[in-house]
Amino acid sequence: MSQSSAQFEYKVAPVGKRLLISIDEQTARHEDAKSGRNSKTVYFLEIDSARWVETQLFTYGQLSMRSSELILKQKAGAWRIRLGDGNPSRKDATNRKAYFAACAALLANAAKVKPDLEVTVGSGSALRWIMSAFGALSLIIGLYVAFGSLGSFLAGQWIDGLFFLALSLAFAGSGAGMAISFNPFAPRERIPAADLALFLANRETAK
Repeated sequence: MSQSSAQFEYKVAPVGKRLLISIDEQTARHEDAKSGRNSKTVYFLEIDSARWVETQLFTYGQLSMRSSELILKQKAGAWRIRLGDGNPSRKDATNRKAYFAACAALLANAAKVKPDLEVTVGSGSALRWIMSAFGALSLIIGLYVAFGSLGSFLAGQWIDGLFFLALSLAFAGSGAGMAISFNPFAPRERIPAADLALFLANRETAK
């Protein structure tokens, strides 16, 4: 999937500004869609590395929230575009498609300029360490509370005991899942930018 020149507009978050992405054969630029301010440009030839991060922030019944981010690093600094959105089947689906279409077009054009460009998939090392440590701490606290809830059973307070046991185990399970997901020692996948562009384009058009 590639477009020699295109523009995309989307809302960064449910409550947030609208961003305008302009892409041509050599560059990509983002700016405030309303005012045109805060413009920042990345030159594909100057890209040193790229990263794609998707994080499921929470899921509760029909509600969900996740964050997606494309980060392109060059000597002038990091160029990034983010999206924080909810359930893709709801009213933000069009906004979501605009964001992923922009990412797909950008990566496709960048791959033309730098055919060997690869994208690292997953969070950076610092964030992985922080989230993994937080998950491990949550696991320890959950198991500690679960052990403490046994006192309620010994005292014959079965309802209280079951409530705190279920709550603490859920907390511990969530912490364990987070620690595993952000394991800083796990190898990170690297894929060609052109392949990621095709994946993002096909994933959204298929919905």
